[in-house]
Amino acid sequence: MAIRLQPADGTSGAEKFIEPASRVIANIVDLVSGGAPIASFVGSSLLELVGLFVDMKKSASGAKKLGTSAWDLVRASYACALVHFLSKVEIQRKPTGNELRQLVADLLRNADLYTADSLPSLETDHLQSPLKNPVFRAAAARLPHELAYFGLQCDARTVRSLFERSLFEGIADARNLAPDTFQLVESALSSRLAIVDDRRKALLRHEEYLIRLFTQEPIFGQETSGITLNDLYVRQRCLWDSLISDTGSTAHSIVDGDIPSSMFEGTAGRRKSRRRYQLNIGYLHSRIGEWLDERSGRDAVRVVAGGPGSGKSTFARALAIEAIDNGAYDVLYIPLQEIESAGSLDSRISNLFRGRTELGFDRVDSPLQWLGQGSVEGSSPEKPLLLICDGLDEIAPPDTAESINVTTDFIQNLSNWLNQRNSGGCYAKAIVLGRTIAAEEAFDKLAIDSYALLRVAGLLPLTNNREWKRHQDSGSLQDPEQLAPIDQRTVYWENWCRASGSTESHIKEALQGESDSAKALEDLTSEPLLLYLLLWTGFVGNRWKEAAENRNVVYEEIFKRIFKRDWGKDSLERTHRKNRLFGGHVGTSKIEEPEFFALQETLGLASWSSGGRIVTDEAFQHALAIYLDQDLRDDVLKDSSFSLKSVALQSYTKSSSDGNAGYEFVHKSLGEYLIARCLVSACYQALQELRERVSDSRCQGAANYFAKIGQLGALTVEIHQFFYDEVRTRFPIGEDANRLIDHSFPGLMNWVVRNGFPVHFSTEGSRSFYSLQVADARCLDVLWSFGQALLAASLPKKNREAGRLVIAWPTAQHFASLFGRLADRVHVGETKRLCSFDNLVLNEQGLTELTFGSVIFAAGTARPQDWLKLSAKYAKVSGGQFYSANMWTVDFEGAHVTESSFDGARMTNANFRKSVIDEVRFGHADLNGANFRHLV
Repeated sequence: MAIRLQPADGTSGAEKFIEPASRVIANIVDLVSGGAPIASFVGSSLLELVGLFVDMKKSASGAKKLGTSAWDLVRASYACALVHFLSKVEIQRKPTGNELRQLVADLLRNADLYTADSLPSLETDHLQSPLKNPVFRAAAARLPHELAYFGLQCDARTVRSLFERSLFEGIADARNLAPDTFQLVESALSSRLAIVDDRRKALLRHEEYLIRLFTQEPIFGQETSGITLNDLYVRQRCLWDSLISDTGSTAHSIVDGDIPSSMFEGTAGRRKSRRRYQLNIGYLHSRIGEWLDERSGRDAVRVVAGGPGSGKSTFARALAIEAIDNGAYDVLYIPLQEIESAGSLDSRISNLFRGRTELGFDRVDSPLQWLGQGSVEGSSPEKPLLLICDGLDEIAPPDTAESINVTTDFIQNLSNWLNQRNSGGCYAKAIVLGRTIAAEEAFDKLAIDSYALLRVAGLLPLTNNREWKRHQDSGSLQDPEQLAPIDQRTVYWENWCRASGSTESHIKEALQGESDSAKALEDLTSEPLLLYLLLWTGFVGNRWKEAAENRNVVYEEIFKRIFKRDWGKDSLERTHRKNRLFGGHVGTSKIEEPEFFALQETLGLASWSSGGRIVTDEAFQHALAIYLDQDLRDDVLKDSSFSLKSVALQSYTKSSSDGNAGYEFVHKSLGEYLIARCLVSACYQALQELRERVSDSRCQGAANYFAKIGQLGALTVEIHQFFYDEVRTRFPIGEDANRLIDHSFPGLMNWVVRNGFPVHFSTEGSRSFYSLQVADARCLDVLWSFGQALLAASLPKKNREAGRLVIAWPTAQHFASLFGRLADRVHVGETKRLCSFDNLVLNEQGLTELTFGSVIFAAGTARPQDWLKLSAKYAKVSGGQFYSANMWTVDFEGAHVTESSFDGARMTNANFRKSVIDEVRFGHADLNGANFRHLV
């Protein structure tokens, strides 16, 4: 399977090569440091260097043993790699002369001593992944220590990455300068691996693919700078719960009805039990590493949970590469959004890899059949199999009943498969990555121990977190390394400066301490993705207030940079024609910025049914037909440069390999932002039809147009935030906004209240009544949310008038019907939010505890999980009979509430600040925590 490395004369014999080799390497490094190119030494000095280790004549004639030739080749590659490495590594004081020769001699001697002690082997994949070679891996581990004396200016990970690149160059030098020896060794390796060659090649290509994604492929937006995920990666902390026996412990006790403060809260905050849990904090890599070191087949699953952009996928790739480098496991990285939805787990994973023809898995049997297996049936494997299953939240709409069921089924099936596989030992382990809530529910249902669920903690200090404080107060907190106070944004900033070549010596104010800018940007700097976007677009500096006020400006800047890409490269003739400003990229050179955004918004609309993730050609063509204006649509249809491929590749997408021949946004937030822009544009276009005159025929046309667009997806919490911010961006206080509020929007809503949305005419073919209800609720949600966002954005913050929005309700039942459609359990289940009803006149609308109140949102469980509070700020409400109504956290700030009864209502933490209350009864109501300050 490999060639055992055999030094010709032992370490004592090897000493005779160290002095001359050190001299040659030091001479080259001195000259290169002075500005001379390494290429100039290929014909002389590097050839001399390789010749010190490889006797070409003896190797070619077979006079040398194969193991000795392999060792000569390894040493020659290592020596050439040192030339490249020492010429590039960043150290404060560059050694020269004798000091440099001594450093090189020590590095060469360490490699020789390691080989003599352990006699490692040279395998085929060591030539493509040199750090798998134990000689090179040991050398990489020693380099930071050897260079510390000279003031090493980068961390160990950067040293390792630079050394790996240098090894590739060193191996290439040895191949070019000693071709006969190299071919002899390569041929021998190939013949020894003939039986399993295709298998190992496929696995090797898979590993190289993972390494390339993490260490070589530039992160989006850094195509010219070449900054990679590896350059910016921060080893994050994680949280996990461990059960404490109930024997007088002071640990926090979770009681029925506890409602977590945020998505951050874990299993301990959601379980309806009186069991006691301890909160633990540690480094995610360390926690997983300890588990992998325990070769136990009975504890074979870990789930890493976190929100979108929290760094789960980046961690998965970093862990995969660590596991590959360590050589303890064979690794299969499984993007779950690409596996089939039906069939056994074994067949679904096998079919996924069979489709990876570029890796060669189509030419071998399923990797599950030969990885993690012993050489003899029943024997323990040399390397167990590690499955890294990434993207569990992407195979079903996140945080819904479907996602919880999918998560539960997948973890159950995976556990069953692992239990069967590990019946005679430790043959396989698996790590699954997904959203927090779905993972916690799955653990509850399957009764899996809570310590197997690791929650990504984010970059901010944890000491201000409500869950952390509660456990600290109860004495149920374990943080032995004192990780909670650490602000990891500092590390991310340092990585960014190093990778981008920035010379800034001080961290930005917005990323440190308790400054106003840091507090304002906490939501945008707590996770790696959003922090990267802020740094890339420059909003973490003097423009921090813009980003804090409205994060859409950050995403808009991203797409403006795409449009302007390559400006100035081919002079200004292409971008400034006839006083019109065209795009700088070949894909945007025929369109102006508004047209570019319209096409990108169409791309977003086409991804809406997948939650902003994937765009298929069929969905894109449909979106073009219903969204673009006729002139632009005609231009698109006659020009192939506006195909799905062209438009998608202008944006940050990648080819989707789920069988739909489409494209996938590199991050879902990009698709969500474009969906929001599209919906705001569609709402405005529909209302523009009524700008001059509101009539039934115009309202019918506006509703027909909007129904085709509004029903394509759900206005989820994430999309709604982008939607709300986009309305604020486009419609500040002004005449246009006031006309929409007072004229166009009420006019269209009056028609919709009477007639509903014509969703049954907007698509071809017959549809069930249930699907029409879903479509109607989606359209109503988007249009109503537009009006609410418009009111919030355009009305003055001070001295706001109550009851600005007047809808002509035909009967007292029509508002109840509208509220029922927007608060429907199915609709709320897919959006995870409840519309607001601010500034609305609701006089004598027959409001009761059955028609108006907070809404229960239970994501796939029988018990309530969250109350979605009701907002009716600055509304006018009269005649309401809310006997025993659930008004938990209801917000009536600035509202006029008259002639109404809240007798017996649950109004915990209700807000009546600045409201006008007249002839209102609160007999026996629960007003615990209610705010009645500044009543009028």
